[in-house]
Amino acid sequence: KAKTNDGSISLGQPITWNGKKATVRYIGEVKFGKGEWVGLELADGKGVHDGNVLGVPYFECPAGKGVFAQSAQLFSSAAVPTS
Repeated sequence: KAKTNDGSISLGQPITWNGKKATVRYIGEVKFGKGEWVGLELADGKGVHDGNVLGVPYFECPAGKGVFAQSAQLFSSAAVPTS
């Protein structure tokens, strides 16, 4: 879907996850966990997959650049904490 349930994150949005820059590539339900998940393509650092998890294609990105997170773990690049 185009946005998270609370409207705070959109597809294609640049965000920060665990201090790493990433782009939102998927928003929605997944088979490996409950609730809404956000699929990310990392710009820096090492991910876990290429958008396929347990044989299910959620989005496409280079191998080793994909991760999933829940929206509470993400920060908009415009609102990155400066601690």
